[in-house]
Amino acid sequence: MPIIYLVDSAGARIDSQFDCYLGRIAWGNIFYTQVQISGVVPQLCVMFGPSPAGSAYVPALCDLVIMVDKQATAYLGSPRLAEAAIGEKVTEEQMGGARMHCAMSGLGDYLAQNEEEALKAAADYLRFFPSHNSQLPPLREPKQPASKRSITEIVPADQNRPFEVRVSALIEN
Repeated sequence: MPIIYLVDSAGARIDSQFDCYLGRIAWGNIFYTQVQISGVVPQLCVMFGPSPAGSAYVPALCDLVIMVDKQATAYLGSPRLAEAAIGEKVTEEQMGGARMHCAMSGLGDYLAQNEEEALKAAADYLRFFPSHNSQLPPLREPKQPASKRSITEIVPADQNRPFEVRVSALIEN
């Protein structure tokens, strides 16, 4: 069965960081388990709010990450920590906001405008999976490609030649 992580975290207390990462009941165990089940159990992360420190690793190990715009963040430090450590002032969005992760870093796969849209996107994604890993995925009616060009016109035979990968550039009006 798929695992769905619903994330809105304040992070761990800084004075108990040692206990947070080591041992069988801490973050290290969670990360270990995520890696062990990867490729067998679908892992989906829906981020509603902040995800600082250890909780920022969870989405990085998931198959799909949905982030709510102007609410979800993922970073290891914080804007206050960056300012204290290096004197640089950054906003939460610049450091690890949903829009930045969905457009630049690649951590976020889907930028939802609100929590309802995020949950709907998660449900839509899960419809592509069987209810158990020993079952075949559900069948869907095939759709015609958005582009009238063949795949050989879009993707070059020479794997070392660059090509446009953005969907908007591939769709012809």
